[in-house]
Amino acid sequence: MAQRRAPEQDPPSALEALERQLASSGAPRAALVRGEERYFAERALALLVDAAARAGAEVCKHDAADPELSLPTLLDDLAGASLFAAARCVVVRGADALVKKQDGDHPPFVRAVLAFLASDRPGHLVLVARTLRADHALAKATKQLGGPVFDARKLWDTPPPWRPDPRNTELALWVRRRAGELDVRLSPDEAAYVAAATGNDLAALDTQLEKLRNRGGASLREVVGWDQGGNPWRAASDLLGGDLARGAAAVEALFRAGFHSDRDGKTETSATALAAILLAGLRSKARQFVMGARAAARGQDAAAAAGVGGQKQAQAELHAALALRDWQAWQRVYLEVCELEAASRKGRALEAADFVHLALRWRAEGPRRRAVGGRA
Repeated sequence: MAQRRAPEQDPPSALEALERQLASSGAPRAALVRGEERYFAERALALLVDAAARAGAEVCKHDAADPELSLPTLLDDLAGASLFAAARCVVVRGADALVKKQDGDHPPFVRAVLAFLASDRPGHLVLVARTLRADHALAKATKQLGGPVFDARKLWDTPPPWRPDPRNTELALWVRRRAGELDVRLSPDEAAYVAAATGNDLAALDTQLEKLRNRGGASLREVVGWDQGGNPWRAASDLLGGDLARGAAAVEALFRAGFHSDRDGKTETSATALAAILLAGLRSKARQFVMGARAAARGQDAAAAAGVGGQKQAQAELHAALALRDWQAWQRVYLEVCELEAASRKGRALEAADFVHLALRWRAEGPRRRAVGGRA
């Protein structure tokens, strides 16, 4: 019988586990910190560097984003011995930029790292990367040596389908936990508000909590304004979910504050671009719901027909959609999206009001209303 995979740790719990591991076992031979959340990545890196320093290692830091990075110096640090300590801890930030294959072969940096890890030279290596794949040779070599691979992912800012309460998102729970560490008293509702108003940026949330700690007699909403931009895919889910208030609010946030992309760090504020992204999300989801609902009506596998067979969150959205409308109703929704998209391609400038009108037409009343995105 196949073993069940251990449940994935959330980053705060993984950070505590890493701290315990370093306290008991000391600095590892190799460690990998990967993920887009710099808040957790920086804390994991600090723990690893401190462990190496406690072991008496000389810490040599390199950053691929630094225009003055010297690759020969980095390779020399990996290949040579320390002049000032018994061992050397080589820290490489932005390792993503140094691992791309050249003519189908590993680049010099990867070959040097693999040679260092395979040798018996004393020392430690800490790699920091945003998107290094888990099956990359460096990640595999780190795991083979028993080194930690810390996942500094973004916290989930939507609640799980089986517990659709916005106060139970990883982000809201982290805000309340962090508030306790800073001696800021927040109720679950207040923590959820701070998370929603600020967005999924832990450094910005830390700043908000510091402001709350020193707010004096000001109210929470006087201190924490609504700075969060919108998310077009979440707005699409809210619109299709039939909740008028949530759908209208999502559209308003998107067109008022724009959409901040974690991938490139840019914020899109063009109404034309935002409308195009939102329409694409609506069309894709509505088409999935049409296919799934029609298959369900025929007694077939709805998830397979919608193309969401192995995606837990997408399956939850589909099941909520099937409870909300039959396939003919979803087909009408899909056609309305296509009509609006066709109008935009003919030169009509779409505004937030056009999507609020969709929210009005698609609103669901009474007990049939569901949160298609898994949120109540």
